[in-house]
Amino acid sequence: MYRETVSLPPAVSVERLKEWGAEYADIFVSLIIPLDRAIEEVHFYRTKIGIIIKEEAKLQKLDLDTFYELISEFDSVVDTAVLMVSTSYMEKHASNLETAGHEIDEGHHIFQPASCPSIFGV
Repeated sequence: MYRETVSLPPAVSVERLKEWGAEYADIFVSLIIPLDRAIEEVHFYRTKIGIIIKEEAKLQKLDLDTFYELISEFDSVVDTAVLMVSTSYMEKHASNLETAGHEIDEGHHIFQPASCPSIFGV
């Protein structure tokens, strides 16, 4: 995903990252994994790939300007990935909470129908 999006035009890159972020966040939400763990995963790959980029730049004898441009584009992609994962995660999480709230409300009516008097006088 990172390799692909670095070489794409910015608008296409953002679109791909949105799709990936939504899929990635869905997995973490469905497994009830906290958002900070998802972000840690992205940062883990940022570090590993950054090391690979640095080593490859040395082998290719890239000048400082070219290396800076490459690493800046990569950082931009990763920053966008973190934003997309965070946004998608929070949207999915909020949706799940809303659904759970509706289910609780519906369940309340099952357990205490309006025609049944409350034992607490409420």
